[in-house]
Amino acid sequence: MLWTCALFHLAICWAGVSLDVILESETKTLTVLLGEPATFRCNVTGGNWKNYQMSWYKRNENNFLILVYRLSNNSNENVRGNFKGKIDTSKNQYVLNIQKATIKDVGTYYCGSDIHIATVLILIASNLPESNQGSRSDERPSLAKMQTTPEVMHHPLYNLNRNI
Repeated sequence: MLWTCALFHLAICWAGVSLDVILESETKTLTVLLGEPATFRCNVTGGNWKNYQMSWYKRNENNFLILVYRLSNNSNENVRGNFKGKIDTSKNQYVLNIQKATIKDVGTYYCGSDIHIATVLILIASNLPESNQGSRSDERPSLAKMQTTPEVMHHPLYNLNRNI
């Protein structure tokens, strides 16, 4: 196990990837009218743009971060539902647009950046049957957790407030 970790770190250093990425917002609070667009900007300092992807998260009512948008540097722009994102390398920014703000969009948003050349996917199964006695052959265990482990995760960015 230690040997695998050493090789992993060596591969990152050899590729010339810097993990020193700093993400900062232009504004801390954004207030928009319902139905109007909202634009979040995340200034990026450091790192190698070639190997990063941007992620935008929203904190839900249970205090969990929910991924709302992800875009790699291989695509300049993409639309996902009411969200449109862009990586603007000329301004060193990750940009997220909410095309028409709704009441569901009210909340705190976070910008994240991770290296997508070394993302690890971990699958953990729970409640595995110890034997096949009394179970049908087509039954499969359910997955308890599925998580990715990004290399870099950063700070809270925006709190979108409703204008009443």
